[in-house]
Amino acid sequence: MAKKSKLKPNPPIISISDLSSDEAGRLLLTLIWDFFSIASHLGNIRSIWAGMAGITGPQWNVLTATDYLDEGEGVSVGEIANKLHVKSTFVTAQSKLMEKSGHLRRRPSQKDKRIVLLSLTPQAIHKVNAFYDIRRRMDQTMFGEFSGQEFQQLVKQVEAIRTRAERALLELKNGLNNPPNSS
Repeated sequence: MAKKSKLKPNPPIISISDLSSDEAGRLLLTLIWDFFSIASHLGNIRSIWAGMAGITGPQWNVLTATDYLDEGEGVSVGEIANKLHVKSTFVTAQSKLMEKSGHLRRRPSQKDKRIVLLSLTPQAIHKVNAFYDIRRRMDQTMFGEFSGQEFQQLVKQVEAIRTRAERALLELKNGLNNPPNSS
């Protein structure tokens, strides 16, 4: 016998065409729990990569975001903060530590001296490249069975969910500022 939630909302939690409200709700919760599980696994993987590079997990995020966003001239602290959804002060603090440990180079922008640009040091590039083959195998394990078309579609769908999650968070925050009357 299936367990019934004591928190089951009325009306249904979600409405999706071609699905009963019970099936849509069950699939939604399955998807959300899978996202939590994926986030946990990715966090553990990040911690292992970071440990191999001699830095913390959050520093790994700064390092890889810098690598991803830098097109040769360095990338601003603000751009890194936006990509990671953290405050610029956090990126500034972490990048200063990573500069001291030899992983990042910090320099003022030529266009605006108030902007600090980050780039990877040769030491950081060498460290990360040393375990490139392991990373490639891990990525292949996670994503290699998708066809090109399936993988492109997955990326588009996840981007859409991320965008909608950002919008839902704003709606929730706005709702918390204007709570419904409790009677």
